[in-house]
Amino acid sequence: MNGDRVLLLASAVRLASGVGPEILVPGDWSVCAFRFSASAYTTNVGDEFSIWVQQSWDGVQWDDLVSWKQAGSGFTDPERVASVPRWRSDQAGEGHTLADATTAAGVVNTLVGERFRVKWLVVQAGVPAPSYTFEVVAYPRRVR
Repeated sequence: MNGDRVLLLASAVRLASGVGPEILVPGDWSVCAFRFSASAYTTNVGDEFSIWVQQSWDGVQWDDLVSWKQAGSGFTDPERVASVPRWRSDQAGEGHTLADATTAAGVVNTLVGERFRVKWLVVQAGVPAPSYTFEVVAYPRRVR
């Protein structure tokens, strides 16, 4: 399973809130890294953008696994990552913005299933409407 890359949400321009498709990530993986990458954006002062990687055990009820939020004009952190252990009670999850020796501790759920989706919220504060081009990728790994 090492080296696999699972595209949870393909890069595209998004002008409004939405939900991506359910993606099954089966296998014998023990940790999964999630990467959010924004390649382009236009925003106004006061616009807000939130994104969640969610999980589901049944494909009906969804639970936030990883959360990122950006407020104001422009992205200060267009690349974000979080890693989540699976089936491990002795290892804590962690989430953070890519940083160089300035990362603060984050909170991530550590009970992880196999079904994921991406949900995002766009709050428009001014004109023109904000525009975000981004993708979310999962990197499941088997840790020995």
